[in-house]
Amino acid sequence: MFDEELRLEFISENATRDKALRDSLIGKRNVDYAKSEAWPDAIVAKRDEILLQVYETDESVTWVEQSVSESNKTLWCQRYICPIAINSSGASKRSFVSYAIDITRTRELEESTN
Repeated sequence: MFDEELRLEFISENATRDKALRDSLIGKRNVDYAKSEAWPDAIVAKRDEILLQVYETDESVTWVEQSVSESNKTLWCQRYICPIAINSSGASKRSFVSYAIDITRTRELEESTN
């Protein structure tokens, strides 16, 4: 989850199991998270581009992302970034929720039937 200045304000345990790392990334930007996870530059650039698009348009975006695991297996995720408005005690702010669903098995089944 990103705040209105596009800094991380929450990271799920499913995204990063290391609690100390999760805690250290709060308040940082996507690129800092990417460095900690050693993401390829192309993935970082695409995620930042889409995050900025959602920030500017206030519209959700979804896309399919392909990556390669440490064991050299192709992975597929359906990714989402959604803007949300938070209103509390008369104050309002924008945040952005980012999440992914692993669709690797679905893609493998689709490819095996073609």
